[in-house]
Amino acid sequence: MQQAEKLLAKGPDEKLQDPQEDELLVEMKNQYCLDKTKEVTEGKKYVCKICEKAFRSTEFVVKHIKNKHEDRLQRHNDSYFK
Repeated sequence: MQQAEKLLAKGPDEKLQDPQEDELLVEMKNQYCLDKTKEVTEGKKYVCKICEKAFRSTEFVVKHIKNKHEDRLQRHNDSYFK
């Protein structure tokens, strides 16, 4: 019992990490973005499944989703940890 009280008083050993640097969250965001990407013309045209905007590369779709649909990314990450 005393050991448990000492641990609780001391706090957790792991340090908090910035969500932008957390490898798991970054990978989850990238995977979500790729899941929301649709290939329209093989190797030439890709579309954001959220708003149907077209791009020439999957990298641009991922960047677009991170910039324009951040609220959906946040909800997706929050639902994973519930």
